Amino acid sequence: MNGHVFQCFNECEDKKHFSKTVEALREYIAKKLKYPGDMVSLTKDFVRTEIPKPTELKVSETNRLVIAIWEKKVSAYCTRTDYLDSNLKTAYAVMWGQCSEAMKAKLTSLDAFETKSHESDCIWILKEIKGITYRFEVQRYIYLSLDDARTSYYAYTQGAKDSISSYLEHFRSLVKVWNTMAAPLAKTQVYWMLLPLSRPTQTTQQSASRLHVTALLLWLS
Repeated sequence: MNGHVFQCFNECEDKKHFSKTVEALREYIAKKLKYPGDMVSLTKDFVRTEIPKPTELKVSETNRLVIAIWEKKVSAYCTRTDYLDSNLKTAYAVMWGQCSEAMKAKLTSLDAFETKSHESDCIWILKEIKGITYRFEVQRYIYLSLDDARTSYYAYTQGAKDSISSYLEHFRSLVKVWNTMAAPLAKTQVYWMLLPLSRPTQTTQQSASRLHVTALLLWLS
């Protein structure tokens, strides 16, 4: 993966290294694995693709061409499903291999590691790596993690060499990590901490427009 490694928060000064490593993983999948299109949702949205099943033929169907096409679709479905399972195991092995020693130590300390590792759960490991990268770990003191996420959210700005798409991608990462971890606390005494990430009012939209934070408004609109 061209030297890209998943690292802990204090191992790398590049605050975009997580998104860059995920991008390298996406390129690896596209070049090395079969049916890479079925893996797009893994690196983009951290979800497993659901391959649609062919619709059942009617019992009364007798057209040989229709039957032949249906059988071809069933065969393709089985092939894609088998490759997806295999590709996910390969992707998990690649992600684990691209973790720094410190990152591996963090992951192996998690209660679910043995089970998730045995299952080659790519979604789980990506989310945990992301949380560790942004110092938003389950095993840390939750209020400290929330404070770190809050600080990162407010402190993040578009760099002189950052494109709008690059800025937006990293901004989304900050928000997704926050929302994932803060959601269980939404009805507790820290609910007020969630307010800055709620849908903006007309006033805040106007202020944002004056400050040219286009990416923020696009994401929240």
